[in-house]
Amino acid sequence: MNFGEDTSKRIPVTKINIQEGLKETRLMQLKKTFEHKELIGIVALQITDLQDFLNVKQKMTAKQIFDTAEFIVNDYEFFSLTHLQDCFNRIKRAEPPFDGSLYSSIDGRKIMEALQRYDELVDNHIFGKDIERHNNNLRSSMENPKQLKKMIDKIKRDV
Repeated sequence: MNFGEDTSKRIPVTKINIQEGLKETRLMQLKKTFEHKELIGIVALQITDLQDFLNVKQKMTAKQIFDTAEFIVNDYEFFSLTHLQDCFNRIKRAEPPFDGSLYSSIDGRKIMEALQRYDELVDNHIFGKDIERHNNNLRSSMENPKQLKKMIDKIKRDV
């Protein structure tokens, strides 16, 4: 399948997001099933699709695309293919954490930096919920007079 030619075989963009990526098999697990060069080829297709969408003036060479794909497969093996596609879709739509600055030009370094920013977004999505839950529990404990008194007494003992 060539990306962009038969849209009926593509995953709908609305179905690609962080949550779906968390449910999917990671690249490190796919390395056990597929040959390394097959995974690189799949990622290279995603990079080519991104480059075509952004309509950059200076296109990456095939070697640059495959080198970048190999870096991604090796350095972001904890990502799923859905995570990669979600990152690239966010670049296309200039959604956070991206701002549209990649529309003018793209290269391997910029893609790797974009993946790093996306990785931080995924971490915030995953760990941010735990932190928010913890803060909510702490808030509810502080609103409970008995819990608040216990916390104050413990602080006084520790000081």
